[in-house]
This record gives sequence, structure tokens and C-alpha cells, in this order.
Amino acid sequence: MFVRNGFGTLTAMCLSPWIARMGLYNTITLSGCLCIAVSLLTVPMIIWGRRCREWTAARYLAMA
Repeated sequence: MFVRNGFGTLTAMCLSPWIARMGLYNTITLSGCLCIAVSLLTVPMIIWGRRCREWTAARYLAMA
């Protein structure tokens, strides 16, 4: 709950100056594009995610 509320607070604090500088329409358009871009990362991770995890497994084990 703490993380969720902290994320909501940070979003509210950052969103107001962003809207003030860019305007409401541009802010919503840019945030929508960012959301779509992050969502589309699902496709490459489905295709190449296992290979990436195998490739970085040795480094992960060394750091863990």
C-alpha cells in the first residue's frame, strides 16, 4: 500500500508542472504514447525474453 500511495503522490506532484508547461492535450497525448510504447515491449519480450535471460544469467548470479 505504501508503494502504491507513494507512486500516486509522485504522479500527482509531477503531473501538475508537466501540464502547466506542455498543456493538457500535449501531456495526455505524450503520456498515452509512452504507455503504448511500454505496452508494446511485451511483444519482443515474448519472442526474445528467454534468450535475454539466458544471456544475462551468469552476470545475475555473480551479482546475487
